[in-house]
Amino acid sequence: GAEQTGTTVVLSEEGVHKLVYWSVDKAGNVEQAHTVTVSIDNTAPETKTAITPSQPDGLKGWYLHPVTLTLNGDDTLSGVSGTEYSLDGGTTWQSYTAPLTFGQDGKYTISYRSTDNSGNVEKPKTIGFNLDATAPTITVTGFVYGTFSDAESIIPVITLSDNLSGSDNGKTTMTMDTKELQQGKPIPLYTLPLGPHTLIVTASDLAGNTSSQTILFQTTTSIDSLKALVTSFANNGWINNAGIANSLQHKLAENNLADFVSEVNAQSGKHISSQATSYLLRDAQYLLSKQ
Repeated sequence: GAEQTGTTVVLSEEGVHKLVYWSVDKAGNVEQAHTVTVSIDNTAPETKTAITPSQPDGLKGWYLHPVTLTLNGDDTLSGVSGTEYSLDGGTTWQSYTAPLTFGQDGKYTISYRSTDNSGNVEKPKTIGFNLDATAPTITVTGFVYGTFSDAESIIPVITLSDNLSGSDNGKTTMTMDTKELQQGKPIPLYTLPLGPHTLIVTASDLAGNTSSQTILFQTTTSIDSLKALVTSFANNGWINNAGIANSLQHKLAENNLADFVSEVNAQSGKHISSQATSYLLRDAQYLLSKQ
């Protein structure tokens, strides 16, 4: 700037100032000039953040995979001396030295700040994100692995558990041998072919994680199973004549499957419905094949 006279100089503007000064005596002798540098920095640094992935890869703002947070302190004057972060709301601070990767499920709020070489400390800022990489837990009760009589009915009860984003109950599905089933509705096992079967339950949470549980089981029949089916079909009207129902039970008690088959065929479409006929003949012929 312009040359000034005096013994006091006030410097207030931020930046690096080069001050040149000298004195002159009354005889006119001029001192050799001296130089001093004065740096002024009253502004705190600014920390910029970057999250990878930049956008949530799940639903409703949730991340499904590990998240990496990068902090970049910036100061155009004295420069950044260090950056810190806090995971407990600013109670304790840790030095930031490298990008932070978060892989454990949780709801995160990270505080951060930088300090410059002049001692200015940035006002703490926060950034947050939610991470849920765990699919919901499926519990199926009322039904287990094993072999069942086809005269039984089962009602699988599905319970979902998700500790973070929560279960999306509307997306829960249940299939039996690839055919979708209605939850809470009894499944008469005689409607399934004899032999092995696969029950699959699929569930999702609100973040978009999906899990499934598979239960393998078998259905079989016996004389007792046929007796139970005759009773059931008589109760629901598929066998509409008590005398015929009693006659069928009598033949089963004597293990007379051939006559049982003949009577069912003779009464099919008359006093025994076509549905009952198909199930009773299937089971009886299966038992005859094993004799």
